Amino acid sequence: MSLIFQNSESLIYSMYAISHISYMLYLQSLEVIKSASEQIQQNKNFAKILELVLVMGNELNKATNKPLASAFKVSSLIQVSLEVILTTSMGGKLCKIYVI
Repeated sequence: MSLIFQNSESLIYSMYAISHISYMLYLQSLEVIKSASEQIQQNKNFAKILELVLVMGNELNKATNKPLASAFKVSSLIQVSLEVILTTSMGGKLCKIYVI
């Protein structure tokens, strides 16, 4: 067997191995996401927390004359947490959101 053929065969095997490992990691990630989703769906406390967030958001928006919300994007919670950090670090005072 020539050296070029051996190197090509090694390269192909390495690519196959990497591809297989990546696929297995992908499957494991999907299982973790599926399990986490099922746990969240079955958790009654999580639903109550989201309901509380919605009520608090409506309470905070009363002063702005906006209509009451019936839903919110979960990604907006990340923005709220960032605002809390900025508000408390710059002003040094507690705000309604910070207390939550």
